Amino acid sequence: MSLHPRAADFRDEAERRYGLDVDVHEFDAEETKTAALAAERVGCEVAQIASSLVFDTDGGLVVAITSGANRVSEARLAAHAGVDGVSMAAPERIREEVGWSIGGVP
Repeated sequence: MSLHPRAADFRDEAERRYGLDVDVHEFDAEETKTAALAAERVGCEVAQIASSLVFDTDGGLVVAITSGANRVSEARLAAHAGVDGVSMAAPERIREEVGWSIGGVP
């Protein structure tokens, strides 16, 4: 199975720019839908997983990246973004606008 183009680009750039030999593993998005599932799949602690969460901020989107062991305060995120409120973005919108599926950030 060939790598997702963005994963291959990441691997190639890491090698070119930093001389790193990156071993990329790809998983079905359902296998990594939550931080707990991702940690189990790769064999690490939940806190070692970076969760990329996409929120709707009054029509715009914002991505919050946090440890899989932490939660994002929607009230604090809204205050930081200068909007009245935020909510998790719809999966279809995330896929369309950001290019990710939930659990499948390339």
